[in-house]
Amino acid sequence: TYDVVVVGSGGGALVAAFLAQKAGLSTAVVERTGYVGGTSAYSGGACWLPGSQVQRRAGIADSTEGARSYLAAILESPDATKVETFLAQAPRLVEELEADPGFDFEWLPFPEYYDAPGRCPMGRSIQPTNIKRAELDPEVAALVRPPVERDRAGEGGRNTLSGGQSLIARSLAAFVREGGTVLTNHRVTDYALDGDRVT
Repeated sequence: TYDVVVVGSGGGALVAAFLAQKAGLSTAVVERTGYVGGTSAYSGGACWLPGSQVQRRAGIADSTEGARSYLAAILESPDATKVETFLAQAPRLVEELEADPGFDFEWLPFPEYYDAPGRCPMGRSIQPTNIKRAELDPEVAALVRPPVERDRAGEGGRNTLSGGQSLIARSLAAFVREGGTVLTNHRVTDYALDGDRVT
């Protein structure tokens, strides 16, 4: 029995699971493969979280207001409540993650796609800093999905985890450290409800 069950183990899933577990909710991550990370482990790990302390440390001229203008210019019929919630919570999320010793982010020079009002010429993206596999608990290190070219060849991961590899490794390590449960090789096909509870 768990308070929270997270289906899938990508970047968003693992961060959500970690924060739930840290908040005192018993949490399980259910992943259908033998590795954790999904396509997030294949990715560059860039996180578009505007207005955070990471951009300020790097001296990037970023602001919530600028991001609001940019989103207003590029999104078609956005849900204003969701946009405002995202803009308000993005810096708070980064602050909460960096308050944990397992997380460390850096600004990544990656230009935003669209030339629109509010655009940051060198981008707003941040990413977790690299981490060595030897710094991880061996159980955690063994669960991180290898980069795509090595995964497809049936090879293990690298000694230095960067980008999406670092995002997954850091999130998974923090989640496990807080007492979270990881269930690999479990495929969710449906769920049953008893009132408003998933049983």
